[in-house]
Amino acid sequence: MTKVFCTAGRSGAGKDALTKAILKNLPSNLKFIPMGTTRLPRHGDIDGYPNAFYSEDEYLKLLNDNMLIDIRTYDTKNGQQSYFMIKQDLEDNMNYLVSSETPVGLHSLVEYYGEDTIHVVYLQASDYNLITRAIIRESLNPLDSQNYAEVCRRFLSDKKDFELGAFLEFKHMHFIDADQDIPNMYYQWKKLYETCCEN
Repeated sequence: MTKVFCTAGRSGAGKDALTKAILKNLPSNLKFIPMGTTRLPRHGDIDGYPNAFYSEDEYLKLLNDNMLIDIRTYDTKNGQQSYFMIKQDLEDNMNYLVSSETPVGLHSLVEYYGEDTIHVVYLQASDYNLITRAIIRESLNPLDSQNYAEVCRRFLSDKKDFELGAFLEFKHMHFIDADQDIPNMYYQWKKLYETCCEN
């Protein structure tokens, strides 16, 4: 049965870094679906991996054409930023990977694809690692675009929006220890994926 694996976790948990590691070793039976966003690229971002970047006009056209499943818009210190997933026709004998999902977004995917299709992969990390990683990531941006107030806003917002209890209601729930480094997290993912494919 086709499965859609959705990574989830707070900012700084390592979702993008883990996704990039998976994409470097992508199994032949796994396709990646990038999350669309209207935010500006961060340092080191590549369009389509792990996010696809769209202008506001492109986003509005997709919205008006009813091509989106999961739609979220945030009021940030850098203005409004939208995240969304474009509807996909799932192929038989193929699995899919989606990065950076929220409980609300996951409910949208369950409604569209069915609860047996959606597998939630939750990245758990300590507050210390979450805020430290976020600050380091922000420091890599050009000095005139660094916004530590936004880092703090996201940390506090995510603490509420990504409360673990909100994820436990999903039928297929998996966990990755995100206090580990990326190679270790990738190893956890690989074992998880292999086990799911056997069932």
